[in-house]
Amino acid sequence: MNPRPLTARAGASSKIPSPPVNKLLAGSQGNMEAIAAVLEQVYLPDPVVGELAQLGLFCRPAAAGADTGGDPQRHLDTIEYLLNHLCKRARAHGMDSYRAATLARDTVMTAVMGGASSATVDVSGGLEARLAQLGFTCHAGPRKGAPQQAAPENKEGPELAAVLAASRHVLRGDPLHGPGGAPRLLQALTQGDAAAVTAFMESLQGRGQGPGQIADIVAARRSDKAPGLYCALQDGNAAAVAAYMLGLKGLGLSTEQIADIACARDVNGYPGLYWAMRDGRATTVTAFMNGLKELGLSTRQLEGIALARDMTGIPGLSAALYDRKTAVVAAYLAGLKGLGLHSGQVVRTTMAKDLAGRPGLYIALRDGRAAAVPAYLEGLKGLGLSPRQIGDIVLAMDIDGCPGLALALHGGHTAAVTAFMNGLKDLGLDPQQVADIALAADPAGRTGLQLARERGHADAEKAYVEGLAGLQQHKLMTPRQIADLVKPKDKPQW
Repeated sequence: MNPRPLTARAGASSKIPSPPVNKLLAGSQGNMEAIAAVLEQVYLPDPVVGELAQLGLFCRPAAAGADTGGDPQRHLDTIEYLLNHLCKRARAHGMDSYRAATLARDTVMTAVMGGASSATVDVSGGLEARLAQLGFTCHAGPRKGAPQQAAPENKEGPELAAVLAASRHVLRGDPLHGPGGAPRLLQALTQGDAAAVTAFMESLQGRGQGPGQIADIVAARRSDKAPGLYCALQDGNAAAVAAYMLGLKGLGLSTEQIADIACARDVNGYPGLYWAMRDGRATTVTAFMNGLKELGLSTRQLEGIALARDMTGIPGLSAALYDRKTAVVAAYLAGLKGLGLHSGQVVRTTMAKDLAGRPGLYIALRDGRAAAVPAYLEGLKGLGLSPRQIGDIVLAMDIDGCPGLALALHGGHTAAVTAFMNGLKDLGLDPQQVADIALAADPAGRTGLQLARERGHADAEKAYVEGLAGLQQHKLMTPRQIADLVKPKDKPQW
C-alpha cells in the first residue's frame, strides 16, 4: 500500500494530536499500515484529514474527487456508479445488507430520474457526502426495531468514531482478528498463506478454550457466514488448505465438529469441495482429499464429505464431469483411494448420482460432455472394485434403465461415444460384460446403434462401430457379438 500524502488544508490542526486522534494512535507501534488501511475506507472531515496527514496517516477527505454541481441529473451516471458499487460491496455482508443497498439505490435513482434532488434514504456518511457534492440530498429515515449500540462520538464527528471502532482489534493487539475485525485465520486462508495458517492453528493448542469455542474460531467465517476453508477451496489455495486440514488435529474437537468444519458449507448449503471441483482446482482437491485421510473420521462421515453435494443434491464429481474438469476428476478419484471407504461406498461416491438417480457419467454422456470421460474411466481402476461393480458404474443407467451410452448415440455425441468405447478396454471387464454395456438398450428395447441410425447420426454410428473393432482387438468382444450388435434391427412394435 502506497497512500498519497495529503497536504494540510485550511483549518487543519497544526498542533499536537487531539484526544480522539491520540486514542486512534495509542498502541499503534508496528500497526501504522494496518490503521492506514482502515482509514482509507472512510471519508473524514478536512480538519481531521489534515491532522492525520501531519502524523503520517493518510485517508480520503470528505471532498475527495469532488465533482460538484447543482443538478443531480447532470451526474446521473456517476450517481448510478456509486450506488452500484454500494450494492456490490453489500453482497459480501449477506442478504439483508444487499437488500438494504439495492433499496437505497432504487430510491435514489428513481428520485433523480424523476427530477427530484432529495429523498428519504439511509446511506453511509461518506456516500451521503459524495451524493451531496453531486447535488442530491439524503434525508435519514426513521430507525426501525431496537436501537443499536453506537460507537462513541467525539468532537471530530461520528466518522472518526467509526474509524476507532473499526480499528479496535488492531489497537488492542487481538490475536484472533485483524484490521476491521476480520478473523486472522480467514485472512490467511483467503491469501493462501500456509505458514500463517499453520502458526495460527498451533497457537490454538493449550489456550484453555472449550471445543465449541475452538470450533467457532477455526470456522473463521466471512461476513456472509462462509467459512474460511470454503473460501480457500473456492479460491484454489491448495497449500493453505493442506495446512488447515493438518491443523485440525490436536485441537480437542470431536469427530462431529471436525466433520462439520471439513464440509465447509456456505449459508446456501454449497460445500467448499463442490466449488473446488466445479472450478477446476485440481491441486486443491488433492490437498483436501489427502487431508481428510488424517482426521480420524468415520467412513460414513468421509463419504458424506467426499460426495460434496450442492444445495440441489448434485455431487461435486458429477459437476466436474459435466464441466469437463479432467484434472479434477483424476485428482478426486485418486484421492478416494486412501479414505478407507468400503466398496459399496466407493461405488456410490463414484456413481455420483443426483437426487433424481442420474449418475454423473450418465449426464456427461447424455449431454456430450466428453472431455473428462477418459479420466473418469481411467480413475475407476485401482479403487478395489470388482468387475461387476465397475460394470454397474460404467452402465450409468437412470432410474428408468436407460444407459448413458444410448443417449450419447441418440444425441449424436460422437466424441462422447469415442471416449466411452475406448475407455472400456482396460477396466478388467469380461467379454459378456462388455457386450452388455455396448448394447446400450433403452427401456423400449432399442439399441444405442439403432437410436443413432434412426436419427441419422452417421458420425456417431461410425465412432461406435470403430469402438467395437477396438474392443475386438483387445479380445473383449467376439466377431459374432459385434455382428449381432451392428445388424439392422426391426423397430419395436408399440
